[in-house]
Amino acid sequence: MQKLRKRFAEAGLRVAATVANVAFSYTDGGKTMNALIIGTTSDNGSFWVVTVFRSSGGS
Repeated sequence: MQKLRKRFAEAGLRVAATVANVAFSYTDGGKTMNALIIGTTSDNGSFWVVTVFRSSGGS
């Protein structure tokens, strides 16, 4: 996140940026699946950007 804030500052933008990570497990057809969701937001007052990444796999 600090890298992103630095890039915004270098571009002369005042942007509030945050990140949230959520890891969880669930069962699909008897197989345990591990999942990770990463969400980011950035807001400078004129625009608001939301990005969500997801990953899952069996164990």
